[in-house]
Amino acid sequence: MQQKNYYQILQVDANCTNDAIKKAYRKLALQHHPDITQNNPLQTQRFNEIKEAYEVLNNPEARKKFHEKIYFNPLEPTVYNIHDVIALATKVDGYIKTANKYTIDFTLIELHLYEILESNQLLIQTCTNEVDKNNLWALLYNCIKVLPYTPLQKLNPIVNNCFSDKASLMNDLLYEKKQLSFLEKYKIYVAILIAILLCMFIALMA
Repeated sequence: MQQKNYYQILQVDANCTNDAIKKAYRKLALQHHPDITQNNPLQTQRFNEIKEAYEVLNNPEARKKFHEKIYFNPLEPTVYNIHDVIALATKVDGYIKTANKYTIDFTLIELHLYEILESNQLLIQTCTNEVDKNNLWALLYNCIKVLPYTPLQKLNPIVNNCFSDKASLMNDLLYEKKQLSFLEKYKIYVAILIAILLCMFIALMA
């Protein structure tokens, strides 16, 4: 049975906000409500699909699972050449490009990237077509660079095994992510300190 695309049913983008989902639902539900369409069977079916789509997309956990399903089910396990690996990386890249804070799952991205790299190390290492290998790296790097520091750190060894010439680039990315992680971790304390200093300055000026 083909998976329904609830985003298409509600006529919204996959990375839209919850407010956009609610707005689209209200508009479409009003147009296709049985009371408006005089219980037309086709319109009633359409209304039920709209309602079903809204119930899934308006629930954060259900929306996340649905989003993962349409992009990652199935991630084909059979790989015959570098183009198959590129196809798998393209799926992960597509998931990221259509995800937002409501749907993105960094652990899922890390797991799929690890599976792609770990299962195809030899194929990637021995690829002699530089264009294909560069295309694969570009896709993978687009996926890798969105990860926070901790999952990126876990992924780094397998990335270096497959792309040894990218070690310097990965080290730079890791350093950048570590700095951001530090700032994120302590930003509340920095904000409090700034607020205290500001209050002290105002008191001294009074």
